[in-house]
Amino acid sequence: MNNKIIGIESSVNPGVIKIILNHYSVMYDEFYILQCSKIHSKEMLLPEDTYHITVDGQYLRDVAQSTVWELVMYIYPEGITGSEIGTYEDFLESECNTCVIYYDCGYLEIYSKDEEHLFAMHKILSRLDTDELTFVTEENFDRTAMHL
Repeated sequence: MNNKIIGIESSVNPGVIKIILNHYSVMYDEFYILQCSKIHSKEMLLPEDTYHITVDGQYLRDVAQSTVWELVMYIYPEGITGSEIGTYEDFLESECNTCVIYYDCGYLEIYSKDEEHLFAMHKILSRLDTDELTFVTEENFDRTAMHL
């Protein structure tokens, strides 16, 4: 392993995930959501069980208007069918570009194969209500699975 930046992690105000989801909804066309728990809004009440769904940017913006407690989202290139990713090695071997993991209504992790994307997301997060914003490298990476 080396000191290559592979992700960022931070404790965040729950409103930050709304900004991040809106940001991604503009950047990409399609998202594969592995898990999304306890989302409530006037228009929808999604199951708290784990589910797999491919959604578009508008759906993601709708989710951002809800209270998100848990989210695992994979971003694939356009036209690639998404699927669950097990380990970091699976992530590296997959066609998935970015993995967003949000849990406990305040802890955010973003992993990407593109360091420039991570620097851009770090810059966005540094201007928001975050705490302990750090880069994750291959040396300090300790996640055993790329999901909750």
